[in-house]
Amino acid sequence: MFVIESSTTPMSRNALMGETTYAGFARGLDWGLDLGTQRWWRRKSVGAFAARLTRFVAVDVPVAQYLFAWTHEYGHKTRVNEAGLAAHVVVGGSPWSLTAFTDVALTGAEVTPAMYSAGMEATAVIADRVERRMVNVGAAHYTDLTALFIANAMAFGYLQHDLSAGRVRRGFTLEGPDYADPSGYVVTVLSRRLGRDPTMAERQDMANDVRRASWLNFVDYDLVNVGAGLFRDYLWRGQRQTPIRWIRTGSIYVIPSLRYALTPVGPERQVRSFVKAGAATLLAYARWSERVDNGRLVGVGVDYTWRPRGQWRPSFALDLWRNPDGTGAFRAEGGSEWAAPASRLVLMGAIGAKRRGYLLGFPEEAGVYLNAGVGIRF
Repeated sequence: MFVIESSTTPMSRNALMGETTYAGFARGLDWGLDLGTQRWWRRKSVGAFAARLTRFVAVDVPVAQYLFAWTHEYGHKTRVNEAGLAAHVVVGGSPWSLTAFTDVALTGAEVTPAMYSAGMEATAVIADRVERRMVNVGAAHYTDLTALFIANAMAFGYLQHDLSAGRVRRGFTLEGPDYADPSGYVVTVLSRRLGRDPTMAERQDMANDVRRASWLNFVDYDLVNVGAGLFRDYLWRGQRQTPIRWIRTGSIYVIPSLRYALTPVGPERQVRSFVKAGAATLLAYARWSERVDNGRLVGVGVDYTWRPRGQWRPSFALDLWRNPDGTGAFRAEGGSEWAAPASRLVLMGAIGAKRRGYLLGFPEEAGVYLNAGVGIRF
């Protein structure tokens, strides 16, 4: 199902635009190739495999990185604007000669961890949306798998590359050629935690901790879907659509994972799992952050999608957490999909409310939001 979706929350809206643009580009290219070569690109042969692999490396990956770089930079802009400051995003060149940065005039006192983590947060919003849609549909298109592959590879590679001693030393800035989100994040978090400028040894210790902890993101059974679905089913066999792979325990199916991310309230860890029983699906998680100022964030959440009821498929999400300052907060959302009779059209919408505090992709302040979209089934 090809989905065009939007949201009143800025970070989610920008991330969805980037993901939708990539999926639309790839499907349009598929259509053109099929039309011109009588579906030769779908064949299981050495020649077709070489052609698909060449396209993946030379076109699909650069285009996805280009669009996700745009999303990444607008993630920075979103969090900077939330702090009452101005930011200018520049994404130039082409997918093969990319230049991307966010221009912000800041002093050290104005910098917050959120401004540094926001780019990676925006990429995580894409991955989160794609995963949930794959699970609810029960299948994945190769563009979904490519989006997950790029999102995970970009985040992991960014952390591993930029948290070297030299990058940490130059990281306390949001402008100039030495701009680096992970290193700037480390210095900013440590400055708040210690109440002073951290020493070089303290910076490198935390940088090493972050690099080691980022390997937790490979403890994720959904990477089996990405690996087998993208590299075997699509690239080798030519299957553009692949069923979701689960771990089966009796009549229950699960996709367990661990997650590590840099967030506005400190590095955060999650234990999470998708669960399927019949045609109903559930995402459940627990999360906790490291201490930055006076405390840590601790929270749990569920996102439940019922089995279809006629043309309708309702859903409900609830997140509960305690902010680092000890205050409680929640997010509640209700929504549904509606499949038009005798049509490939699926309409979707949701309304929700959130209290103050950090939740992936949402503004820090409390508010009400709306999501709406349309899906086209192929």
